Amino acid sequence: QLFGQAIISLALMVLALIYLRAFQPKVYEDNRMLWLVFVILTIISLLAKGLAPLFPPFLIPVAGAAMLTTILVRPRAGIMMAVTAAIVTGIFVNSEQYWIYAFMTGLFAVYLTARISHRSDLTRAGLWLMLASGTIAFAAGLMKGDTGLDLLVNSGWGVVGGGAAIIITIGTLQFLESAFNITTDMKLLELSNPTQPLLRELMV
Repeated sequence: QLFGQAIISLALMVLALIYLRAFQPKVYEDNRMLWLVFVILTIISLLAKGLAPLFPPFLIPVAGAAMLTTILVRPRAGIMMAVTAAIVTGIFVNSEQYWIYAFMTGLFAVYLTARISHRSDLTRAGLWLMLASGTIAFAAGLMKGDTGLDLLVNSGWGVVGGGAAIIITIGTLQFLESAFNITTDMKLLELSNPTQPLLRELMV
């Protein structure tokens, strides 16, 4: 089983590279971006492997991986990450409910962060993501045939999973910006703020 999972995961990474080469050549030709995508995908895969046997699968932060890729790389790369991460993590979880949840929350996360220009906007995006995650988890439970308390528990775990995804995004965003020397739109706006000490000196 482990060998099969490793082969499928490797194949998905190769397909992701092919996608980037064909549709995102600027990302493909930038080693920093490629390493960043690889690191995010590897971390989310390891988290899925570790969390799946111990906790409800709704806690796996696929949406966080999609958000980070969207902000730091490109929205189209974020879509690729959402799809690839959902498939990779779904291999470890092997649950129809989780597949639906992972695909939909990942794509919704890309939509929420595609046009974010201020870090404060991430909090609002996180609230929307928590609402969407809880709703999707509830609907996935209905499809499975869950009733009563099981539906409420699933929905609650979905909300918690959405919250965990945005916390991870906010907590690691600045670190990844510095580690991979990436200047995001948010960083540029912060640097152009007139309250920056250097800009204030220049104005004086």
